Amino acid sequence: MGSRDRKLKVGVFALSSGLAGVAGCLTAYSTGFISPDMFQLDQSILILTMVVVGGLGSLPGAVAGAFILTIAPELVRSAGHFRMVLVGLLLFGSILLLPKGLLAEETSLRFGRGERIGRD
Repeated sequence: MGSRDRKLKVGVFALSSGLAGVAGCLTAYSTGFISPDMFQLDQSILILTMVVVGGLGSLPGAVAGAFILTIAPELVRSAGHFRMVLVGLLLFGSILLLPKGLLAEETSLRFGRGERIGRD
């Protein structure tokens, strides 16, 4: 399509790395220190799950996935120890029924262009 893929990929990688660095600086500044114990494996898995449930390649999808996976455990808090089982079933169902996520990349691009979502 006439675009230079390598330059674009390097530019996007540099931009995302810079934003991650700024986020790390802000975290260190707000807490007063930083250590590897602050970032556990379960947090990384939760963030990845939010992106997968929302839709890979879709910023609105990632936000929707984060919202759902933050609110869902609180809505079923009365279930006690089975709370995480219910959240796991929600994740399993969303991946089974919506393999591309809630807002897939194509849907996100159509939304950004101002097109109707229901049209194929």
